[in-house]
Amino acid sequence: MAFTTNHTLLQKLREGDEQAWFQFRDFYAPLITIRGKDYRLTDEEIPSLIQDVLLACHQENVLVNYDRERGRFRSYLRTVISRCAIKLLKARPAEERLDEEAFQEEASLDARWELECQSHLQEKALEELRQTVDPTHYMAFEMHTLNHLSAAETASALDLTQENVYVICSRCTAHLKEIVERLQGEL
Repeated sequence: MAFTTNHTLLQKLREGDEQAWFQFRDFYAPLITIRGKDYRLTDEEIPSLIQDVLLACHQENVLVNYDRERGRFRSYLRTVISRCAIKLLKARPAEERLDEEAFQEEASLDARWELECQSHLQEKALEELRQTVDPTHYMAFEMHTLNHLSAAETASALDLTQENVYVICSRCTAHLKEIVERLQGEL
């Protein structure tokens, strides 16, 4: 499946495209899961959190009324996730509830959220790069740039010249930067 940009996805949701909800869930579920773990939700509670967040987004017409000028969507999403996580925590039986000291400070959670968003963005960017470049080129980029193998080792493993490895990695890095910049604008 080709990567769908978030604004295209939001537009599809506005138009009532049912498949877009699945794409939305697949794109944001990892972030929702990580944020749920920040609130110490159990593995059994995480699917409920994902469902509650999607339902809240749908019921509040956020996706229909979202205005990019008013702020970043991920900031809004962070708030929705937090609200839904706290609701799940309050629904636990009294003996299973965590005391207030068990939570990290909200500022710490916010900082972690930003790191998680950046990590998620990098994963999505690498996924898109992998889908848009020649498989051998991606493998060379992964081996040399990401896994820090020497150009000679990479060239030997892929039957390329060292010069080809350098050119391929340079082009892939430039393309990856473009993808990251676009995704940052969309998120």
